[in-house]
Amino acid sequence: MLIDRAIRRYVKEETRATLRKQLTERYDAGAPIDSHLAKDWFPLEEEASRHLIARQRAKRFRNV
Repeated sequence: MLIDRAIRRYVKEETRATLRKQLTERYDAGAPIDSHLAKDWFPLEEEASRHLIARQRAKRFRNV
């Protein structure tokens, strides 16, 4: 019973450590791409946000 629990705990901890390592590696590998995409899309998101806010204000104005 004790050996079984010890083995299960070891496997669980190793799995967590391996998963954490893989996630970190994949994050580090994708970070430059994510940053580039964010820079490309930021102006478009800002423009869309301005249009949405203007539309919401116009709608509120018509409802008053």
